Amino acid sequence: MGIEPTRPKAHEFESCASTSSATSAAVCEFKGYFLSTKIIFYYPKNYLIKDLFITFSTILNYLMLKINIVISLFFIPLLFGISQNRVALIKELTEQDGVYYLKGEKFTGSAFRKNNKGKFITDEPFKNGLLHGKRMNYNSKGVTILAKEKFKKGKGVFRTYHSNNKLKSFGLIDKSIKYGIWVYYDRKGIVKAKEKWSEEIPNQLEWEKFYNDRGLIESELYYKMGILNREVYYDENGKVFKTNKN
Repeated sequence: MGIEPTRPKAHEFESCASTSSATSAAVCEFKGYFLSTKIIFYYPKNYLIKDLFITFSTILNYLMLKINIVISLFFIPLLFGISQNRVALIKELTEQDGVYYLKGEKFTGSAFRKNNKGKFITDEPFKNGLLHGKRMNYNSKGVTILAKEKFKKGKGVFRTYHSNNKLKSFGLIDKSIKYGIWVYYDRKGIVKAKEKWSEEIPNQLEWEKFYNDRGLIESELYYKMGILNREVYYDENGKVFKTNKN
């Protein structure tokens, strides 16, 4: 069977005829709303070609009707703005316990962040108020994708960037709550700080580490049950010179 595209017209078979008895082939032109083809069908010499194409015509018409219905159901809501997915700016959403709302309803759709120049720098997908899907970071011009992170029910790797497109921070969040290790960078890409958040107790800091302009450790702060328990300080060469225990 060979298929050759032609221009779409009415939803019907235009013609259907045998080419010759020698080749045992028939040509049918089928023209539909969204698809039009010329179909060359090779068949046995003793086959009842009339019955064959009546059946074939019925099947194709049925399929095209189904395709027309599916396409209509997909495009009509878009044309009239009837869709569950909505679009908003992040600043238009309100957050409560890690769930984002738009006008009192859990937000489902795409939310965007803008920089001071009005360029879109993130595309954040939400489902039932939670980050869900591929979150994308764009450069300061809103053109190039800097990172893609997959979120599932509010859980995933969250990144931020400086205006010069250098990574500013990244770490894990669960419904907007930090957990695990977070890292922070300056505009040159040098590590400024690291911190570790509890994975069992929400919003409980376990330790912090701070670095100088050369990326060398300056201080470490350790917490117990959310309270500062021990401090370690380093000189400019990264050697310990003072320790405090509370």
